[in-house]
Amino acid sequence: MNPRLRSVLKFLGWSAAVVAVLAFAGLIAAKVLYSRYEQRAAQFDLTRIDEVAERSAVYDVNGELYSYYGGENRLVVPLTSVSKHFLEALLAREDARFWHHEGIDFRGVVRAFVTNVRSGETKQGASTITQQLARNACELKARNLDRKALEAVLARRIEATYRKDQILELYVNRIYFGSGFHGIETAARGYFGKPAGELTLGEGAVLAGLIRSPNRFSPARDPEAARVERDTVLDRMLELKMITADDAVAAKAQRVQVASRDTLHAANDYVMDAVLREVSSRLAPETIDRGGLKIYATIDPQLQRLAQAAADRHLTEIEGGKNFPHPKKKDFTPGEDEANPKPTDYLQAAVVAVDNRTGAVRAIVGGRDHAHSKYSRALLSKRQVGSTFKPFVYSAAFERGLLPGTMIDDSKILPGELRNVSNKWSPENSDGEYAGLQPAAFGLLKSRNTMSVRIGEYAGLPKVRELAVAAGIGENVPDLPVSFLGAFETTLKDITAAYAAFANLGVHRAPYLIARVEDREGRTLWKAEEAEKRIMSAETAWMVSAILQQVMKTGTAAKAGTMGWKKPGAGKTGTTNDFFDAWFIGYTSSLTCGVWVGMDQPQTILEKGYGSTLALPIWVDFMQQVPEKMYPAQAFAPPAQLIKARLCSVSGARATATCAGQNCAYDAELPNGRVPVATCQTHPDLPPVQSFATTMTPSMGAPVATPGAVGAPTAASSVAPAPMSAAPAPVPIIATPINASADPRLAPSAVAIPNPPPQAPANQYPGTMRIERTAEGTRIRHWPAGESQALPPENVPVRRAEMVAPAPSAVEPRVVRVEPAPRVMRALPVETRSVAPPRPREMPPASREIRRVVPADAEEERGEPRSRPIRAERSPDAPRRSRVIEKVRVLPAPAAVEE
Repeated sequence: MNPRLRSVLKFLGWSAAVVAVLAFAGLIAAKVLYSRYEQRAAQFDLTRIDEVAERSAVYDVNGELYSYYGGENRLVVPLTSVSKHFLEALLAREDARFWHHEGIDFRGVVRAFVTNVRSGETKQGASTITQQLARNACELKARNLDRKALEAVLARRIEATYRKDQILELYVNRIYFGSGFHGIETAARGYFGKPAGELTLGEGAVLAGLIRSPNRFSPARDPEAARVERDTVLDRMLELKMITADDAVAAKAQRVQVASRDTLHAANDYVMDAVLREVSSRLAPETIDRGGLKIYATIDPQLQRLAQAAADRHLTEIEGGKNFPHPKKKDFTPGEDEANPKPTDYLQAAVVAVDNRTGAVRAIVGGRDHAHSKYSRALLSKRQVGSTFKPFVYSAAFERGLLPGTMIDDSKILPGELRNVSNKWSPENSDGEYAGLQPAAFGLLKSRNTMSVRIGEYAGLPKVRELAVAAGIGENVPDLPVSFLGAFETTLKDITAAYAAFANLGVHRAPYLIARVEDREGRTLWKAEEAEKRIMSAETAWMVSAILQQVMKTGTAAKAGTMGWKKPGAGKTGTTNDFFDAWFIGYTSSLTCGVWVGMDQPQTILEKGYGSTLALPIWVDFMQQVPEKMYPAQAFAPPAQLIKARLCSVSGARATATCAGQNCAYDAELPNGRVPVATCQTHPDLPPVQSFATTMTPSMGAPVATPGAVGAPTAASSVAPAPMSAAPAPVPIIATPINASADPRLAPSAVAIPNPPPQAPANQYPGTMRIERTAEGTRIRHWPAGESQALPPENVPVRRAEMVAPAPSAVEPRVVRVEPAPRVMRALPVETRSVAPPRPREMPPASREIRRVVPADAEEERGEPRSRPIRAERSPDAPRRSRVIEKVRVLPAPAAVEE
């Protein structure tokens, strides 16, 4: 062999050996290095790849999207919901061999290397979609070979874990498209106002073209740059035969134009603020931060718009009035510091609407402009409720047996009349007038403060507070009679939901804003419980509701009719001291709405700024526009059959003929369970009236009557005294009030009642007394004989005189039982079967505590009924059950606040 050739072969052999050794060593080194990268890649939790933070969606009562919130501005969608035009454009632009490689496209690496070398610059990248996913999901931010190597190893691991379609779905939902849009769904809606599944070829190419440089190629910032990139993508798709030439020409002819409106429904209002507060109180922070929640709220967007517009419209009219004393909304300039917003100084309003049938909140207006103030006056602000609380006071009294027709006193509350309250406290009616005895319903109808305090006293403060707590408004109710006039604070939402109990015949349903919350897999994380409880009887709720219906016709809210209100409805106005707060809470059979008007810093809104002036117009405007199909306003049905009955306005029992004769009887329709069974014992029926003649006994000088035929009185000379030995004949007693001419109800009357059996001892008739008519006056003597007291005849009015024991002789005084005449009803207590002292207390043996229910009267916004505790003391020698009261002392009691 030629030595030269041998040398060459020898060199080549040694060279090959060296190369082989080096190659082997390189393989060993590469394997070791790859193993280290695998170890590093194994430290990443691949299950987090699909845990992308996205926006949560809030849906309204109709199941329609109301708004998005929270998380990154991303909406995750399945791959099947993405347009094929975008997917093909994406692959053409970023990874044409995606379906064929295993995470690393070695052919792509070579092609990119050659292209970049020829051009002298980096014009192509070699990263596959899987590598980009690895970089984004694992937050590999360094720009060096180490990151590229780790990214490649991670891509291989991802390919071994997920299917190709899963990888592509994760990628399109995670990628950033600029302008704050994360994921293809958000980008499609944000740029083009449509879901990702509806993207056209040209639109898909635009979005695929901006991935490499979202800010430079954003169609919202530079439409021309976006057009250039779109055409580049279309050319690449044509090159890969994904589209035809005609498709490319047609797509290029389209103008790049982004949506002119926000299609992401990112609402910024009082509803969303309330939803966020509610969700934050129910779910863990990490669950909220991850996003992807589906929150089903109870808000009706139509009612929300109507309520917001009505509140601002009417207060703008108020501000436009002559001499309006406060700054106006149109002149308000918000502060620039969002962290410390400037407080509003103009007139504010709040509105809440609650569905009676479920307790679901349908509308929340927390103020006139959310951009000026995000503070929700509907949900967070606590203000004095004033007269809007009075229906609950009356409800507590009706639960104890009081009826709407029972007479209550509307006179001024006197010092010491209310116990445990300063004598200086005496609430006044808003009009400064007092109407005397009036039916209890009148006090609520005309919002009389004095009547309300007395009715609250009759119901008992503990019962009133107990009802307030059950209705969800009793947290701050003071243990004083001022609470009867609403001198405590609560929120508009709570008082509105409490009123729904009247429409629901006594059933209170807890208000709620969110029906349920689901995660991105559709699992229910939290669901509202539609809690309900009975807080008053159906009969009581119906009776109060009947009065509140009349309030909107002839009461303090009668203006509703002049504003166009024609539907069946009920409600109550409210005005606090010095006109700081104006309220109206009203309802139909299906919807309850509450309105509050006032200043953020409590101060007088307007002189005579009643609830009927400021709040009622907003309520009527809103409720008039409520769709009847969704929220029908039907007639209020009673809980049971209504029974017509004639009742006594004093005792509350069934009226007798005597009640009618004393003008105390009235006709009423009541639910069957509330019709009294017993007849009036205050005015019991009298035996048949007989005619009689009178003669004077020698000792009395007073008339003595003997029976005669029915008709005109007989002459005195024709009457002969009954013999002593004979069985005692019925002895009539003349009961003729001296002042009959002044009061036609006290017309003279005479009753002849048979004497009891002669053997009946006098002590079987306790509480009786002698009446002796003498020339000096009328002498009253208790039985048995005791001290007598001479009184002028006019001070002894007699409504009924009854013989209860035989007279020992014809010349001795007759023994009778006497009841006071109606004209002294205001001066003397009247016992009724349904009235009792509010709390037991020890009384001296010679006295007892009596509760009197006396009528009342009122007008626009202040006035109410009440039962009046007094102490009636008898003379020491009076029998225990005697009704003859010689001294009346008024006991002190609590007081209230003017509405």
